Amino acid sequence: MEKKIFKAFVCDRETKRNKFIEMEYTSRKHFIFDLRHNGYSVKNCMVKEVYDFLLENTNCTKYDKMVAKRMYRNNIPLTKEKFNSCFLQYI
Repeated sequence: MEKKIFKAFVCDRETKRNKFIEMEYTSRKHFIFDLRHNGYSVKNCMVKEVYDFLLENTNCTKYDKMVAKRMYRNNIPLTKEKFNSCFLQYI
């Protein structure tokens, strides 16, 4: 399996501070498993490319996340123009 870079928004259980963590893993499941066993509660986790696109170009609503994930799965390039056209198509 090829490794992907995942990005997660987590909360440290001891200090109650929120932060972003990026790491390279073979699957999202293993990444979340390791974060939880290292004392974090995972609030959101995605492939880095999708997460960065959402933070920079959208309002991060649940519909934005759904469309961006679908575009990534279907190998559609994540650009603002493509996102707007796909948003109307998928919603």
